[in-house]
Amino acid sequence: MRKYAFVILFLLLSCNPNQPIPQNTIVVGVDRYPENHDPRLPTDSVSQKINQLIHNGLLTINDKLELVPQLATYELLDTKTYQFTLKPGIYFHHGKKLTSADVKATYESMLDSELHSPFKSSLSIIEKIDTPDEKTIIFRLKKPNAPFLTLMSLGILPQDFIQEKNADAIKIP
Repeated sequence: MRKYAFVILFLLLSCNPNQPIPQNTIVVGVDRYPENHDPRLPTDSVSQKINQLIHNGLLTINDKLELVPQLATYELLDTKTYQFTLKPGIYFHHGKKLTSADVKATYESMLDSELHSPFKSSLSIIEKIDTPDEKTIIFRLKKPNAPFLTLMSLGILPQDFIQEKNADAIKIP
């Protein structure tokens, strides 16, 4: 019994909660290292969770498992057409303002065969994405699709990042 008590005491003392954590640092406990930080390519559960914390979607899922606006509000125009309106004053980490072009580029890149996104099959319900102005995105579906809105919680990336094909920039070495 003393042997177990010693082992437990040793383990408790070896954990140092007083280590200084630098300012502006997020500490996340995970069971393994994430494979990448690209929200279009979550290949493991840890990457997917980290991506949800880093990259915002048009919608998000709250604690009650309800879809709620995050970057945009939406309205259903008909059974196959969803219109999203971006909230004002949202910027990416590099200072660029979020626009409808970023949203379109993100979703179209996931539909691109070259990217090999695991979301391609689910997103193939999209017939067309229109961006009539900087803040409006219209998704036209091939047919009505009840779970479509859950796909609107996927993280949005800047269009310039996607066009430069900087996927390697957010992969973890």
